[in-house]
Amino acid sequence: MDELKRTTHRTGRPFKEDEQETLAHDAGVFRDAVEMLGMTVTHDAERFGVSRQALTKWMRGETPAPRSAYIKMLEATLERMKANTIKMIAERRETEAKIEAIIERKVAARIDEILADRARAGQPHPDGRKD
Repeated sequence: MDELKRTTHRTGRPFKEDEQETLAHDAGVFRDAVEMLGMTVTHDAERFGVSRQALTKWMRGETPAPRSAYIKMLEATLERMKANTIKMIAERRETEAKIEAIIERKVAARIDEILADRARAGQPHPDGRKD
């Protein structure tokens, strides 16, 4: 890749070293976002309002992505995080309700045992012994 000198899309001049590092970093960010969000390149391109080819170039680090693409990527990530958080809260509430039901059944069963023991304690033993 070093042999191939990249040029800026506007001026045609070679990228500086830090610009190439930035492009490589940004490409990784877009690839990670695509993977994390579980989308296809076609779907992502629609979300970013660009062609599939443009998004592919961003993901490969061939061209820089505009700031608006980062904002849209952030929005998509936040939407996914919000949905996951809501799902986790619902699952936690469901689990808590199940635990409460189990505890209530166990407490009720123990109370029944105690009441039965007390009821037996007040009655004489079936064979006439005293407890």
